[in-house]
Order: sequence, then C-alpha cells, then structure tokens
Amino acid sequence: MLAPRLILGLWHPLFLKSAYKNLPLLRRYHIGFSPNVVRTYFWDACDGFSINFALLMGAEGQKFLRQCREAGKEICVWTVNDPGEMKVAMSWGVKAILTDRVGAFTALRKEVRDFDSGFRRGDSR
Repeated sequence: MLAPRLILGLWHPLFLKSAYKNLPLLRRYHIGFSPNVVRTYFWDACDGFSINFALLMGAEGQKFLRQCREAGKEICVWTVNDPGEMKVAMSWGVKAILTDRVGAFTALRKEVRDFDSGFRRGDSR
C-alpha cells in the first residue's frame, strides 16, 4: 500500500478536518515557521514537522527539537543551502534537510559518512 509512504503537508489548521476525513491513512506533517503554532494546532495531529531552519537555531528552537525528539516526532528543515548550516542540521539528527544545493549536500553527506566509517575503524583522521 502506498499511503504509509506518503506525507501530507499541512500549512493551516483548517486543513486538518479535511485531511482526517479524506486522507485518513496518510502521515501528516505541518509545514511552518513557528514552534508555538505547532504546539497549539498540530502537535497531536502530525507525525512530524517541516520547519524553517533558521527558527531552530536559537534557544526556543532547540527546546522544540528536544521536545520533538522526546515525543518521537520527526523534523525536516528547509531551506539549508550553506554547507556549515547543513552540518549543523545533520548534527541535530533531523529526518530530512531540504536544499537547493543537492550536489553540495550529497558531497557533504559522503564526507561525513567517510569520516564516520574511518572513526569506527580506528583511523586517526
């Protein structure tokens, strides 16, 4: 069945009722800018949240990330085009990083994976 592999992105709470009625088997993510909006309208209704990367950089954003991790909620971040910011997002353990620079992100992931593999083997890089 395809439904468990699809994610329905929701921007506004008015769409929740229709999502439950018409697409009850789809996983739901809120796409937005505000952890407070997530907590108020989407926390119980969604499996995860696609949040603007910059909003997660401060203390409130980090608190939100911890809360999501503790609750088993998935986090995606967007739009992360700077390699340094990509590394930060990767260190957070997010589910996905959305970027316009796919080649740079792919190279960075390979670099990190190669480093991790060497570290597990005991290489002193």
